[in-house]
Amino acid sequence: MSLPVAGVFAIFFWQPISWFELVLITASALFTMGYHGCTVSAYKSSATSHIALAEYSGLIFVTLFGIVLFEEYPDWLTIVGILLIILPMMPRRQRSKHQVNSGLEFQANSRQKCHNPDSEFCSK
Repeated sequence: MSLPVAGVFAIFFWQPISWFELVLITASALFTMGYHGCTVSAYKSSATSHIALAEYSGLIFVTLFGIVLFEEYPDWLTIVGILLIILPMMPRRQRSKHQVNSGLEFQANSRQKCHNPDSEFCSK
């Protein structure tokens, strides 16, 4: 839908494009295609949750670029929105194998050593 609308505007407001601008447009298109190719490859080879974290971290950098380069400061709703997207995907510290195994050993040992078979904690 946007291409026909842009075409109508281009008929009335078209300005000639210099060679330098054409080179910039071409470079932008090539880098964008490269980025999309790398993203597809990453989604094929890794867990989606890991790739999504990298994808959405771009929000932080775009916000920082806006502040530094253009002196555009986000309002509080934008900050809340970014936090709602980024915070749930932050990596969490996982328990070590020793902690997990010791928990399983504790469960196995507690089932074996049940002194009161009528207790609700003893497996039957």
